[in-house]
Amino acid sequence: MSVRGIVLYGPPASGKDTLTTALAHADSRFVRLPKLKVGTGRPDGYEFVSAEHLATLRDAGRLLAETHRYGNVYAVDRQAIEDHHAAGHVPIVHMGNIPDLRKLIGREPDSWLRVLLWVPREVTAQRSADRGDADTEPVK
Repeated sequence: MSVRGIVLYGPPASGKDTLTTALAHADSRFVRLPKLKVGTGRPDGYEFVSAEHLATLRDAGRLLAETHRYGNVYAVDRQAIEDHHAAGHVPIVHMGNIPDLRKLIGREPDSWLRVLLWVPREVTAQRSADRGDADTEPVK
């Protein structure tokens, strides 16, 4: 079986960036797939696009998952995954929720390696605050 990609899923600040960096350092075939982002906030790991561009991709059927959160829109472009495969890469995708994970892996779930990263809410809140995230809700 060929691995279509790796999905790291879990809450903000659970270690997705750290694990992605370690994998890419260990083997250059592992490449983070930037999510498309309409909005503001943390730029790391995102490709900022206009709402119009995202609508064009959506109309063309290229979006595998689309999330509306923190006042932003995040999406995964099917073509970006295909481009990485053509280049011999294994894309690493970060997801924050199960419904989007299911949309991404689609009808061939076993072709994606799925890794759950988890930390308590309080740890997520502290790590997020420490790194200056403006788009993560504080724990009440």
